Amino acid sequence: SDLSHTVHASTEQPRQAPGSPSTLEFTLAPALHRALLASQPGRSHDLLYLLDGAGRFAESEPLHRLLIAAFPEDFTWYFALADSLRDQGRREDALAEADLALRWGYGDNRLRAAMLRAELLRDLDRRAEARATIEEALTAPVPAEEGVRTHRYRAKLEALLAELAAP
Repeated sequence: SDLSHTVHASTEQPRQAPGSPSTLEFTLAPALHRALLASQPGRSHDLLYLLDGAGRFAESEPLHRLLIAAFPEDFTWYFALADSLRDQGRREDALAEADLALRWGYGDNRLRAAMLRAELLRDLDRRAEARATIEEALTAPVPAEEGVRTHRYRAKLEALLAELAAP
């Protein structure tokens, strides 16, 4: 397929000893990003997860930004970038992306974005703003069904609110 051809053409296998933990490392070329986005956008999330999990932030950030440009009103990509930036210790940058995730999020995703934003604000010692973020998020309607994720997210928000209320 075109994607597998692009992947093959876009990989650069370093010479390493057999059994090396980095045997599968490769450099992602922009052509791979475009091919992946065009043919299988759902796989982009998996790729970002793997790159960020491996600490390959220099390679993941351009893909994050490509996906945001392609889907500028989608919570998913702002949230993923904010989480990645937080993992890098770039809290102010992460907060800007979390704000956009909150803007475009709805339902459970809005609660997740509020949690991320509140955690970042807490870590930046902006506790009053973190509390206000949580209090606003908790005004959202609560589904009657017990088995939905909403209740778990609300419980986490309430726990963080209690933590923030402590001296």
